[in-house]
Amino acid sequence: MDIVMNKVLVNLIKWILAPIGLIYIMFRMSWLLGCVSVLAAMGLIAFITRTLIYQYIGNMKHAKGDGEGAIKWYKMACKQKGVAVNVKVLYGYLLLKAGRLDEADKELNKLLNSKLSDEQRNLVKSNMALVLWKREKIQEAVDLLEEIISEYKTTSIYSSLGYLLIKNGDLDRALRLNIEAYEFNSTNSIILDNLAQTYFLAGDIENARRIYEELFKQNPSFPEAYYNYAIFLNAEGDYQRAYEYAVKAKEYELSYLSTITEDQINRLTTELRGAIGDE
Repeated sequence: MDIVMNKVLVNLIKWILAPIGLIYIMFRMSWLLGCVSVLAAMGLIAFITRTLIYQYIGNMKHAKGDGEGAIKWYKMACKQKGVAVNVKVLYGYLLLKAGRLDEADKELNKLLNSKLSDEQRNLVKSNMALVLWKREKIQEAVDLLEEIISEYKTTSIYSSLGYLLIKNGDLDRALRLNIEAYEFNSTNSIILDNLAQTYFLAGDIENARRIYEELFKQNPSFPEAYYNYAIFLNAEGDYQRAYEYAVKAKEYELSYLSTITEDQINRLTTELRGAIGDE
């Protein structure tokens, strides 16, 4: 999202600075010409940059946690001619994150049937894999991501595939993939969380502890990290710390794309509160 916002700002500046230079020249020639050029430039800028303006407002809405507001402005941007593929993909992702699964599916499928570069097609497919996941078609989502990652490796795809392999119960493949993901990007919080969780489920407690220590040096900003670590600490018998991390998970916003629910967090905190009381 930050990269998109930076591109939008650069383009806005580009379209604003050029007319300012022309207006300056017109005013040097004549006050009337200067005024006319100001009005003309304002209309031209508004027309040419409207897609960028819609994107910028959408990004601002998203940054403030206004998902529906972001969707509204991105929808307007996507109605314009010549809008970039990455803008349409982001619109589909925002729909998906808001839980508007059918709309997201429709937009992404529309993109898949359009003319795309290989990189763009893989980007769209990686988002389609999330749609399959939310439709409980886990194996299809895994197959699609494995197809993509064979030729198009990104942190995001490693993160998604690493989690889905865990969810699918394929721990051997999950461990191999998440170690590979760690080698690809050892500082990404989601990759670290996936790897630590896989080590834990595979019974490799020492490596799980080591990766969790790396993860929490980064102060992760998503609830799954705290929830998963609380489960690990609970299994280790450290109920007090487990309870503290489970409570910490509640401080972070859940979305339709979160891999845990509020009920799961509440059940864990209740269980841990009881365990502390029994000590």
